[in-house]
Amino acid sequence: MTRSNDIVYTKNSKGDDSVPYTASCYNCSPFFSQLSMLNSRPKKENVQSLSNMPFAPLNHALKLRVPSWISLTRRCIPVKDFYQFACGNYIRRTILPENMDVMSVVHSMEDEVLMIIFRALESPTLYRTGGSLIKAKMLYETCMNSDTLEDDSVQVLRLFLSERGVGSLAGTGRGLVVWRHESEWRLAMLFVHHTPVFFHMYADAPSFTSEYILNVYPASSPLGAKEVSGIDRDRIFEAYHKLLIETLRLLGVPEVRVQADSFDIIGFELQFSMITNISQQCLAKSTRQSNDTTEDDTRLYNLTVDDLEYHIPQIKWSRLMSYVFRNLGLHLDTSSLYVMVYCKDYFKQLGTLLSNTPPRTLANYMSWKFVLSYMSFMSMPFRQIFQDYTLLTPELKHSKLKTYTSRWKGCVSLVGSWFGNAIAAYYAKHGYPREVEQKAKQMVSTLKSTFIDIVSNTVWLDEESQNATIEKVLNMKTEVGYPRNMLSADYVETFYAKTLKQRNDLNNFLSIASAALLPLIGIINRQLVEEHAEDESFLGVQ
Repeated sequence: MTRSNDIVYTKNSKGDDSVPYTASCYNCSPFFSQLSMLNSRPKKENVQSLSNMPFAPLNHALKLRVPSWISLTRRCIPVKDFYQFACGNYIRRTILPENMDVMSVVHSMEDEVLMIIFRALESPTLYRTGGSLIKAKMLYETCMNSDTLEDDSVQVLRLFLSERGVGSLAGTGRGLVVWRHESEWRLAMLFVHHTPVFFHMYADAPSFTSEYILNVYPASSPLGAKEVSGIDRDRIFEAYHKLLIETLRLLGVPEVRVQADSFDIIGFELQFSMITNISQQCLAKSTRQSNDTTEDDTRLYNLTVDDLEYHIPQIKWSRLMSYVFRNLGLHLDTSSLYVMVYCKDYFKQLGTLLSNTPPRTLANYMSWKFVLSYMSFMSMPFRQIFQDYTLLTPELKHSKLKTYTSRWKGCVSLVGSWFGNAIAAYYAKHGYPREVEQKAKQMVSTLKSTFIDIVSNTVWLDEESQNATIEKVLNMKTEVGYPRNMLSADYVETFYAKTLKQRNDLNNFLSIASAALLPLIGIINRQLVEEHAEDESFLGVQ
């Protein structure tokens, strides 16, 4: 979240790939990442954005960041794993502290970013740019005018659920749930539209393989969230159940079925939450261990799809993945697919739960999770009950989109989240302030100097380790600006070629969600290409 959208990252000038980007290590604030489009591996090397003023004064910002440096872990050798040493995995595990000073700065930066996007979307000359910005404008307009689509959004939702084989919620005029396809088809369609009910999937390239493989890891339940303490569970359960009942009524479920079906769904959710509690412990253990080795006994490594079906037979994985690939337009052979599964015990218990649950309850649960996932994008009655729920349960991560009281902020935030590349390209061409680059460089220099001072005064490090660490920091190269390909219309337009075919709010979101998944899955089986020198494709100060 920044007015300038500057990218700051560093890389060892000697080409040492083990050295992290400085932004990953030094900047603990949440940043506006619309210009962070450099081709990078999904984990440690992700480019981050650096905020320009308004910013907390530098000395205050340094105080905010000192805890991450104090948390230097003694469990790793800096020469072997500089990233873990320098950050102590602090940033991965720790969210921004919610004190008044920090949140005031964050909200101020966020408002400035939203205003930049708002002015661009309201510009009368925006249509001259064509392409993806026209689609962004269309999304903005349908969002702003969605109050007139109350009946239509429900009809679109019912049609979508029926056509994808998920089934309408019981009692919405069809009697029993229609089961047009097997469970693998329903799970695939939900996953393709960003509603992973029981598990997530993405492509990644661990260090022990030379190509991207499919990673499968557990989903979570709001009733089993690790952030929720025991004394809050009753309140969250009551709010969640109330949201479900009100949603069923808005969808037209007869009152005679509302209570019975809601209790069936909640009962299944409670059983599922017990399994997700186990998965949270498993993922925490996995995080403490190395992410790129085969030492973690909670995972299943280098499995074929046939192997996966042997370990977790309740789900026909080959069929499910074929449905996903086919829907995304990918020509991938599941027989040549390798998979890594996180938390194998979770999936074994999940399979048992699915086998013991009535099909009607499963169908209703899947339909409910889909509606919950897209409730922020539906008509005003749905958005209102969802906002009431989020206010009652602030501990939970609720939606793809933050709920705003101001309509324009919500719609602008939506466009910024789905059309980030298009907005970033427009900003790079028309609003990027060059004068902030030197300020950003100065900030990085100050942060590096402070970090070196802390390392030098860390008494448990011997002199050799201190010198090796300081040398790594000094050899880091800093660049501020944006990728050159952000100025290429061909590059930007590829992200939105299959989005926004019609002027319907909910259909737009469904289309965008499916298109956004393609880059996360489409690189499966591709060879990992190491980062090339960024200064040839980077515009800005070096």
